[in-house]
Amino acid sequence: MKISWRVFLLLSFGLFISFIGYMVIQIFKDPAYQHELVTPNYYQKEQSLNELIQAKKNAYLWNSNLTHTIDNAYVLLGPLPKGKHITISGYCQSKVTLDFTIETEVTDAEMPHVKIPIHYFGEQGWELHLDWEHNDSLFNITYPFRL
Repeated sequence: MKISWRVFLLLSFGLFISFIGYMVIQIFKDPAYQHELVTPNYYQKEQSLNELIQAKKNAYLWNSNLTHTIDNAYVLLGPLPKGKHITISGYCQSKVTLDFTIETEVTDAEMPHVKIPIHYFGEQGWELHLDWEHNDSLFNITYPFRL
């Protein structure tokens, strides 16, 4: 029996489509390939990320002026807004056990700086996160730091 090229082409396409359909069905049936593309509470995570981005935008002016000074017992960070309750989180890239969180308030009117005891720091690189709130707006500064 001779098969014309048209019949051969139709049979080839049919077999190819059947093979693809078989593979798709096998993938959907196999529990190893069952993955969620979206994390649980996706919109809450997205909202918190948007709040962080807005907080960084709010603190842009403060971030561009922020400097540090090191003396014998303290690291001084400033200038910062006066009279604000500030949460400082220290993140050490090389040693998680050295991470810390300090809550403080900027009270000095002439020199609006935050004092962080130097014993928190080692020779490693640090990333300091400063968070505060003013008029229902969040502010966040990420400050890379090394002694």
